[in-house]
Amino acid sequence: MSDLRAAVRPAVRQLRRWIPRRRGPAILMYHRIAEESFDPWGMAVSPTHFAEQAEWLARNCDVLPLVEFASAHREGRLPRRAIAITFDDGYACTYKVAARILERLELPATVFLPAAPLKRGGEFWWDELERLVLGYRGSSLNIDGRKIELGSRDASDRNWKPYHAPRTRRQKAFKAIWSMIHRKGANEVDTAMADLRCQADAAPAARESHRIATVHEVRSSKLEPGSHGFSHASLPCLSETDKAREIREGKALLGDLIGRVPAVFAFPFGDVDRKSKQSIQDGGFICACSSQQGFVRPRSEMFALPRLVVENTGARGLAGMLSGR
Repeated sequence: MSDLRAAVRPAVRQLRRWIPRRRGPAILMYHRIAEESFDPWGMAVSPTHFAEQAEWLARNCDVLPLVEFASAHREGRLPRRAIAITFDDGYACTYKVAARILERLELPATVFLPAAPLKRGGEFWWDELERLVLGYRGSSLNIDGRKIELGSRDASDRNWKPYHAPRTRRQKAFKAIWSMIHRKGANEVDTAMADLRCQADAAPAARESHRIATVHEVRSSKLEPGSHGFSHASLPCLSETDKAREIREGKALLGDLIGRVPAVFAFPFGDVDRKSKQSIQDGGFICACSSQQGFVRPRSEMFALPRLVVENTGARGLAGMLSGR
């Protein structure tokens, strides 16, 4: 079921762009502030566009820290023009690029950090997978007893526009392997990636453009930390024990690493289920953010707050999105 959701979510998100929506308070979701040609899920906003968007937000919206935004929502006093800015995953560019723009404009923001990847450093498994699949000179890779044909490398492999279907053999192979790893727990992910790395005869590496922020970068920043779980595992795919551990140990380790205990949570991959919401609430968090596309309404759940995925567009595009167009 999680595979089905992952497959249809980009199409649904694209469709919703064209459905008129009544404007309201919103939580904005970013991932990377970077120039990127391989971007199937629309995770990258260029530095130029982000600067335009931030300046527009500073002039036209009430930008609140997420904790304050959530508290006002719970108490029914959230301003109609209220905005909270959030970043998922904790890429280095969030701190090297976005933070400087936000601090100059005195805009608050929250970064949802998965504790174990932050401690380990390097690249997230999906970014390493892209590098392995597109760069491997061989013609196939094996995972979970299944042979995935890669075909020949092609220059167009690295051109994948947001929300478009994969076109090349390597893009299709990447999507197939991603779907298989996405369901796994932390240890299984590590095992799968180590095996793929061995097959491709590739050493772990961290491209500056894709690396996870360092603990020092996080500790030195004014951006508010939030939890993105222990390992960034999809919570609905886990047992109840592992689900609770992801939530509990992620919060504890993140607090130990950066010296600030996170008060807010975001679901990895946007994958939400009822028991996870309850576990997050029981874990002492103030709220949790989903990846459900939409404005925050009076009846929006505190532990599955919707967000708006920000596209790689200038201030005019952001203004249109926030106006409900």
